[in-house]
Amino acid sequence: MRRDGYLPTRLLPWLVLVAGLVVAYASWSNARQDALEHLASEFEFRANETLGAIQDRLHRQEEILLGAVGVFNASDTVSREEFRDYVDTLNLQRRYPGIQGVGFARWIPAHEKAAHLDRIRREGFPNYRIWPEDDRETWTSIIYLEPFTDRNLRAFGYDMYSEPVRRVAMERARDRGELAISGKVALVQETEQDVRAGFLMYMPLYVKHAAHATPDERRRNLLGWIYASFRMDDLMLGILKNHYEDMGRSLRLEIHDGDSPAPSAPLFDSNPATPLGVGASDPLGANVEMPGVETAFRFERDIEIAGHRWSVVIRSLPGFEARQTNERAKYLAILGGAGTLALTLVAWLLVHGRARALRIATELTHELSESETRYRQAFEANSAIKLMVDPETGRIVDANSAAVAFYGYPREQLLALSITDINPLPAEEMRRKMATAVAQTKLYFQFQHRLASGDLRDVEVYSGPVSVGGRTLVHSIVHDITGRRRIEAALLASETMLRTIYDLLPMGISITDRLGHIIDCNRASEALLSITRDEHLRRDYDGREWAILRPDGSPMPPEEYASVRAMVEQRTVRDVEMGIARPEGVTWLSVSAMPSTHPDYGVVIAFVDITERKRAEETLRQLAERLQLATESGGIGVWEWDFGDNRLIWDARMYALYGRREEDGVVAYAAWREWVHPEDLTRIEAGIEHARQECDLFRETLRVYWPDGTLHHLAVSGKVIRDAVDAPQRIIGVNRDITERQRAEAELRESEARTRAIIDASPVPLAIGYAMRDITYLNPAFVATFGYTLEDIPTWADWRLHAYPDPEYRHWIENVLLEDLARIQREGGTFEPQELNVRCKDGTIRTVVIARAALPGQTFEGVHLATFHDVTELKRAQELAEESAHIKSEFLANMSHEIRTPMNAIIGLSQLAQNKPLSPDVRDDLETIYRSSRSLLRILNDLLDYSKIEAERMTIERADFDLDDLLKTLQALFAVAADEKSLDFRIEVAPDVPRRLIGDALRLQQVLTNLLGNAIKFTEQGRVRLAVSALAIEETQTRLRWRVEDSGIGMSPETLSSLFQPFTQADGSISRRFGGTGLGLVISRKLLSLMGGRFEIESTPGIGTTFAFELTLELTAAERFDTGHRQRNGPDSVPDGLRQAPARTLDPIAALTDEPRSADATSAPSETLVELAAQIEALLSGMDLIPDQLLEELEATVPARDEALYRAFRRHIDQIDYRKASVCLEQLVHRKLTQLDTDDDSQ
Repeated sequence: MRRDGYLPTRLLPWLVLVAGLVVAYASWSNARQDALEHLASEFEFRANETLGAIQDRLHRQEEILLGAVGVFNASDTVSREEFRDYVDTLNLQRRYPGIQGVGFARWIPAHEKAAHLDRIRREGFPNYRIWPEDDRETWTSIIYLEPFTDRNLRAFGYDMYSEPVRRVAMERARDRGELAISGKVALVQETEQDVRAGFLMYMPLYVKHAAHATPDERRRNLLGWIYASFRMDDLMLGILKNHYEDMGRSLRLEIHDGDSPAPSAPLFDSNPATPLGVGASDPLGANVEMPGVETAFRFERDIEIAGHRWSVVIRSLPGFEARQTNERAKYLAILGGAGTLALTLVAWLLVHGRARALRIATELTHELSESETRYRQAFEANSAIKLMVDPETGRIVDANSAAVAFYGYPREQLLALSITDINPLPAEEMRRKMATAVAQTKLYFQFQHRLASGDLRDVEVYSGPVSVGGRTLVHSIVHDITGRRRIEAALLASETMLRTIYDLLPMGISITDRLGHIIDCNRASEALLSITRDEHLRRDYDGREWAILRPDGSPMPPEEYASVRAMVEQRTVRDVEMGIARPEGVTWLSVSAMPSTHPDYGVVIAFVDITERKRAEETLRQLAERLQLATESGGIGVWEWDFGDNRLIWDARMYALYGRREEDGVVAYAAWREWVHPEDLTRIEAGIEHARQECDLFRETLRVYWPDGTLHHLAVSGKVIRDAVDAPQRIIGVNRDITERQRAEAELRESEARTRAIIDASPVPLAIGYAMRDITYLNPAFVATFGYTLEDIPTWADWRLHAYPDPEYRHWIENVLLEDLARIQREGGTFEPQELNVRCKDGTIRTVVIARAALPGQTFEGVHLATFHDVTELKRAQELAEESAHIKSEFLANMSHEIRTPMNAIIGLSQLAQNKPLSPDVRDDLETIYRSSRSLLRILNDLLDYSKIEAERMTIERADFDLDDLLKTLQALFAVAADEKSLDFRIEVAPDVPRRLIGDALRLQQVLTNLLGNAIKFTEQGRVRLAVSALAIEETQTRLRWRVEDSGIGMSPETLSSLFQPFTQADGSISRRFGGTGLGLVISRKLLSLMGGRFEIESTPGIGTTFAFELTLELTAAERFDTGHRQRNGPDSVPDGLRQAPARTLDPIAALTDEPRSADATSAPSETLVELAAQIEALLSGMDLIPDQLLEELEATVPARDEALYRAFRRHIDQIDYRKASVCLEQLVHRKLTQLDTDDDSQ
C-alpha cells in the first residue's frame, strides 16, 4: 500500500511542472495570436483607407473635367485665354498634385483638317501641325493644354486617337457619354530619361444643344474631349504623402493595369524591387524591398473606375510587422514558467502539502484563463467603431462597444436596426453601395449617420467583405469626421480670409518650396515686379532674366539674396536692399526672408518698393554733397547759438573766419562779443532779437578783429528754430568772409565812376537799361543826336513809340527784338545789330545801326548797353556807290553787246578768208586775227555774264531738256580739242540716271563747258573725265552728282584759296601760258549757286584736279513714268556711244544726228547744206538763237549751189548770239562752210 501510494506522490512534482508549462505555453500562444489579429485588423484598415483615398482622389479629378465641360457648355466659344483662366483657378499643383495638365482635344473630320490648321496657325502658331502625320479618315488634335509650358508644349497638336490604348478610352467615353480612363501609356510629355507610366482621363464634349442620347447621336455630334494626363508616380505620391508619411516603411502599394497583378512593370510601385540607382532614394523615403522576402499581410482588390479596372495589391513590410507587440505573451510565458517552477519546487519540498499545491496551481491556471478572457473583452471593446452588416437585408448583424457608444443605442436595439435606420440614404442606393463593397470595386465611402439622439454625424466608412459562418457580411470601420469637417470648413473660411488679406497687403509676398521655386505670390508682388502671377510662378525668385544689383550698383551674387541666405542659414534675414534692372529702369526693393516651418515651404519673402526712397536719399546725398562743396568752395562757416546756455557751436571754417584755432574749444557768447567791432555789435544784437521775436530770419554784415589786430568783414545770416509752442530755442546760421568783396566793391565804385566819365565823353550815342523794361541812362551824345532825354523815354517802349511812329514798322521791330531774345534764351549768343530808320525829336529821320550787349555778369534779360551808330551819311555814300556800280554794269553790258557784233563779223570773215588761196604770211596773219578775235569774244561774253551777275539780272530758266542731248553736245564740243592733245576724254553716266529733266540746260552746259574747258586746257597728258551719277531718285525729282576729273597740273592750297576771286588766276604764268580772264569759275560758281548747288574741289599739284557738285532737278512727266518702269523692271539699255563708253573724237554733225556720215558726204554740198540747215533748226528750235530769216535764206539758196548761200550766211552771221549758241554749232557751221569752199571753189 505504501509503495503504491508513494509512486504517484513522487511523480507529482513532474506532473505539476508539465501541466504548468503547457498552460503557460497556451496562454503565450493565445496572447501572441491576439496581437497578430490586432495587427491584421490595423493592416486591413490601412489598406481600405488607402484604397478609399485613391478612389476619392480619382473622383475629384473627375470633377475637374466636369467643370471644364461646364465652361464649354456655358459659352458659345471658349478662347485659349478663357480656358487658361479656368485651369489657373484650380491651382493644380497645390490642390491636385500629380496631374500633368488639363486640355481639350478637338475631333477633326478629314474634310475640315485644312481649315483647322489655318485657323490655329492664324492664332499665332505658324508651325502648328497635327502629328503623327498618317493618312486616316478622322483626326484629333490637342489644341488647348494648361499649363502650356515646359513638357506640355510637346503635346501641342498630338493626335491621341492614333494610339490604340488612348483610342479605346476615347471611344468608350464618346459612346457612353461618361468619364473613361485609359490603360497604361507613356505620356508624350516624357523625355528620353526618367520615363514613368501614366494614364489619361477623358470626358466627352458634344456640340452645344445637340442630341446625344444614343451612341449614334453621340458619334455624330461629338466636338472633342476634355482630358487630363497623369504621371502615376506623381499622382500616387501626392495621395500617399497626405495619408501616410511612413507608407514606404510600413506598406508596399502596387497598382497594376487590369483585373489581376501582371508580372510586367506595374502602373505604380511604392517600393520597386530593383534599386533606384546610385545616389537615388525613394520619394517617400522607403526602404527598398528585396525580392524573395515573404510578407505577413497581403491585401488584393480589383477596383473599377470609369469603366477601367485596376488591380491593387498592398503588402506589409518589416517596418509594419515590427509594430506587433508580444509583451503580454512574454509576460504570460515568464509568469507561467515562474509559477510552474515555484509549484514544482513546492511539490518537491512539500510532498505532504499536495492539496495546497494543487489549489495554488488551480488558482494560477484560473488567473491565466481570466487574463485571456480580459484580453478578448478588450479586443471586443476596440476604440474603432465596427459594424457587421448583412448586404442582402441591410440588417446590422454585430457591433462592438465603440459602435454602441457612438450611436447611443443599447446593443440589443442597435442589432435590431437596419443600416438604413442610421444612414438617411434611400434603401436602394444603400444596397448598391453595399454591393460595390462586396464586389470590392469601392471600399471607401463618406456618409451621414443618424444617432439615437437624431443628430447627423459626418462619417468615413471603410467597408469590405468578410466570411462568417459560411455567409458574406460587410465589415465596416466607421470614423467620425464631423469635427474634421467643421475644422475643414473653418480652415477654408480662414484660408479665404487670409488669402484676401494676403492679396490686399501693400507689400509683395512670395513663398517658395524647399528647392527655392516660387509656389505662391500675392497681388502686390505682381504690381511691384510688373509681371503676372503666372509669370511669377514660372520663374525662380531673383530670376536670370533680370539683373540684380547691390545698393552701390554692382551685380549682386545669388548668395547675397535675402531668400538664399534665409534658406541656407535657416534664420530670418531682414531689409536687404537690391535693385532689379530691367529695360524700363531699375526698381529698388527692400527684401526680408524668413524660413518656413511648414514641411512643403522653403522661405517666405516680403518686399516693398523703395525706389522713391532711394531717389530721395540720392537727392539728399547730392544736396548734402553740393552743400558741403558750396560751403567749402565758398568759404562759408556754419554756426549755431543755443539760447539756453549762451553757447556757440562752430564748424572748422568758422574758427578760420575769426582767425581762431579749433583747439581753443567751445566759444562762449561773451567771448564772441569781444571780437566784434563795437560799432557793429549793437546793430547785430538788435537784428538777432528782432528775428527771435518776429521774423525768424536776419541778414547783416559785421567787422571782427583777428588776434593779429587786422579787421575783417563778414556777412552773417541766420534762422531762428522754435519748439512746439513757438518758443525760440536756437539760431542756425552761416558766416562768409566778404573782406575781399568789400575791397572789390570799393574798387568797382571807383571803376564805375571812371566808366561813367568815359561814357559821358563818348561821341557815340549810348543807352543803358534792362532789355525789355526801363532805360536807366542816356549819355550826352545820345541826347545831342536824337534830342530825347530820359524824361522823354524812361522805358524802351517809350523809345520805340517816339523813334518809330509808323505802327507797322514799330510792330516789325518789336517782333524782331522778341525773336532775338527767344533765340538768345534758347541757344545763347548775342543780339544781332539792326539798321533802323529813327525819327529824332526835331522830326528828322536818321539811319542808325543799333547794337545791344549784356553788361558783364548780367543775363540776357538783365542790364544792357545799347550803342547807336549814325550811318546816315554812310548810307548815302553807299547808295551813290551802288548807283555807280549799276551804271558801270549797264555800260559794260551794252558795250560788250556792241563790241560783239563787229567781233562776230571779224571772226567769220577771218575764218572765211583763210579758205581762199593766200600766201603763207597772210594766212598766218588771218589765223592770228581769228584766234585773237575768238579770245576777245570769250572775254566779252564773260564780262557780259559777270556784269549781269553784279547787276543781279542773271536768272535761271526752268524748261524740259534731254540729258543725253546735253552730254552729246559736250562730247562733240571737246572731243576735237582732247584728241589734238591725245587725251583720254570720257563722259560716263550711271545707268539709273534719269534722262528727261526740267531745269536750265544752257546754264548747266555753261558750267560744264567751263570745267571741261579748264580741264583740257590745263592737262597735257593723261585723261579728262565727266561722270554723272544719281544720289537719289524720288517720285518727282532726282539729285545728280557731276564730277569733272583731270590729270593736269593741279593746284596748291594757296591757289585754291583765291580760285574764285574775279579777274584772278593762280599766278601770272598761268595767264601767259593758257590765257583767260579769271571770270569763268566765278561765273560758274554763281550760276551753280542760283541752281542750288556748290563746288567741291580736290586738287594735288602734279596729280590733277577734281571739281564736283550736286544739283536737284525735276523729272518730266514722261521721265516719271519711265523711272517707275525702270524701278519695277530694271534700268533701260544705255544709249550707244555715250553712257559708260570711252570718249572718242566725233564729227560734230555725227554727234548731233547720231547717224554715221556717208563716204561721199563731201561730194554733195547741196544735200550737206540741207542737212546742216535741218540740224540747226532742230537744235535751236524755240531758243530764238538764229533769226528765222537766215534759215529761210539758207533753204531758198541751197538749190542754186552758188555763192548766194555764202553771202546770205555772211550777211546774217553777225546776228547770231554766240553767248547763247553752243560752241558745237559754231564749229559745225564753220567746218561745213570751210568744207564747201574747199570742195568747190565756185562756192
